[in-house]
Amino acid sequence: RQTYSILVNFFASCMQPFMAEEFLKKMREDGLKPDVDLFTATVAAYERTGQPLKAVQLMESMQEDGYDFYGVKVLNSAFKKAIKLVNKVGKTLSSSESTSGEQQSLKYVDLNDEIDEL
Repeated sequence: RQTYSILVNFFASCMQPFMAEEFLKKMREDGLKPDVDLFTATVAAYERTGQPLKAVQLMESMQEDGYDFYGVKVLNSAFKKAIKLVNKVGKTLSSSESTSGEQQSLKYVDLNDEIDEL
């Protein structure tokens, strides 16, 4: 368990969340339950590397281990930041033009008001 914790924290701190997540999966395969701190470190690394969708997916996967990520204050904050980043990207994509000069047909949905209620 301790070796996995060291590896997950190492990769998360080195801005390699994919590797950290791989060790979270390996922990599960070996019958160990990752703790919230390991999830938090990995989610924060995804956030810092500009991968909000991966962060959200990992937070959702915490339910497999019996965690409610909405109840974890640090993850709740990370989730809100991830949604804000997704919204920012959505605004940029919906207002940009394609190479042919036609407006892209992406629908932007602002979730900022929704997440403030969490």
